[in-house]
Amino acid sequence: MFVLARSLGFKISLEGTLFRTKMPHIKRGLTEISAFDELLQAEVKQAKKIQTQKLKRRKLEDTNSLIKKKGIKTLRDEKGFKLRAIESSKDGNKKKQEDPEYEVSIEGDLRIVKPYYFTYKTFCKQRWRERKLLDIFVTEFRDRKESYYKKCIDEGFVFIDDQVANIDTIVHDGNLITHKIHRHEPPVMATPINIIREDDDILVINKPSGVPVHPTGRYRFNSVTKILEKQLGYTVHPCNRLDKLTSGLMFLAKTPKGADIMGDQLKAREVSKEYIARVVGEFPKGEITVENPLRTYDPRVALNKVCDINEDSAKHSKTVFQCISFDGQTSIVRCKPLTGRQHQIRVHLQYIGFPIANDPIYSNVSIWGSTLGKNGEANFQEISEKLHEIGKTKSIQSWFYRDIKGEVLSEEKCPECDTELCSKPDPTELTLWLHAFKYASKLDLDSTVNTNECGLKNWSYQTPYPEWALEGHRKFTEQLQSSTDENYHSLLVHKDKILSETSVKLRSLQINPIDNMINDYLRKAGKDILPEGCTIYSTSVDPIITSKEIQKYQSNIIAIVVRTDKYRGTLIPDSSEHLLDKIIQVPDLVH
Repeated sequence: MFVLARSLGFKISLEGTLFRTKMPHIKRGLTEISAFDELLQAEVKQAKKIQTQKLKRRKLEDTNSLIKKKGIKTLRDEKGFKLRAIESSKDGNKKKQEDPEYEVSIEGDLRIVKPYYFTYKTFCKQRWRERKLLDIFVTEFRDRKESYYKKCIDEGFVFIDDQVANIDTIVHDGNLITHKIHRHEPPVMATPINIIREDDDILVINKPSGVPVHPTGRYRFNSVTKILEKQLGYTVHPCNRLDKLTSGLMFLAKTPKGADIMGDQLKAREVSKEYIARVVGEFPKGEITVENPLRTYDPRVALNKVCDINEDSAKHSKTVFQCISFDGQTSIVRCKPLTGRQHQIRVHLQYIGFPIANDPIYSNVSIWGSTLGKNGEANFQEISEKLHEIGKTKSIQSWFYRDIKGEVLSEEKCPECDTELCSKPDPTELTLWLHAFKYASKLDLDSTVNTNECGLKNWSYQTPYPEWALEGHRKFTEQLQSSTDENYHSLLVHKDKILSETSVKLRSLQINPIDNMINDYLRKAGKDILPEGCTIYSTSVDPIITSKEIQKYQSNIIAIVVRTDKYRGTLIPDSSEHLLDKIIQVPDLVH
């Protein structure tokens, strides 16, 4: 299916699993474990050690006494969260960043924040240390030209630790940079943020694509936390982070206890994650495991790459993939990351030759060429330079969307601040076909999380499938007759072709209708097994649960699609857990 670099020692097994043939193994007693598992265990051990120390501190001293003991006066919000210290005076008191008033409008699919004045304050980041101030502004805040920043600095609008700066000022560790700016936030998608569950400590949401999680770079009020703050009237803090373009499950803490409990589970790898992606081409059948270290090549454009584990900042990474369906152009793939690196799923998919089909970074033909960076074969310096032009002179493109007239610098200027304005983005460039579908706890006896206190033991959350993951199924679900208490309809499909179907009255059945449909196909086709990669479409889940033939041929069935009037959460009981990963709900479209 695909050729892999021999020098890296990879191959495809008969079962379709990608693995490292030269990966060293370490013996522990009578058991051998891989180098990846050794690194992962060390990471988990360190996380649990930190958790244990934190729990001990909590038992010995409450937060207020600890602050008093250290002689630190810390500002907290009404929920007890520490406020970010962005300004310190000589007497040690700290002040929080004050947000200005702002206006929001909805224009089509976009959420627009009208320009506003904002005093931007930030401490020196590690990558800014010992660099000239002007260089930092030009390379890190690329929405403005160098001439704009020169003018601001020369006119005294930029301060370093309350002192007026100049263009040659060197920024050091600990410096506070202050800059008053007329801010133009880029638009984001106006999709509502759906709340999946809420209790006293945690808020679980379905994050829309195209919205950053928290204020960052050019974004502030067009971020998930600020949008929710405006909606709910209080601040929430992210426990897990998704890329701006990624949609799906997010956990936000309402209290410090909620932040600690959920954060501890994530750090200790006590949470299983499942994502859904839509990728280029026909993804191989079976389970595909990619175990390649990753590192960030250029943080300014969020470019990441597969690397050798011995390279600086390399992090061990592992993702398991499985194909769900293929529509003739693209495949829907289930992705299970065992680690949580930046762009891990996106880079691993690109590396094996199946990038996300609308990925503006990793499936952009104009940047990577026809091979789309498969096997990591690319001049990354050139790739980085091309990505720096995106949003300036070139708009975002991808393998699927090659002719987008998206966001670029226009010839218009703001009459207030004279900055060059950008055209509005196309909604398609604010969407990535990667969705955090399901998160579940996997607590064990060694867990340091106090599950009784937080009530999170054996929790599991999932969202509906995003519409882009259901498009290939709708032509078949629309052929299904509407389900009633009496009527039942199902289809057996393979590679876009209906092999068999049944339409019956449930009360007249003597045998399971799905079993009858499968056996009818096998008899007419003269076969004794279903072809690999079949999909079953059904108007009810009950025959699926009781079907003996589904259980018999489940390795050859990649998906079981149930048409419902609306999304209903988990459809099957615990006794049918073997079907859990195969069930896809396709709710009827609301017209």
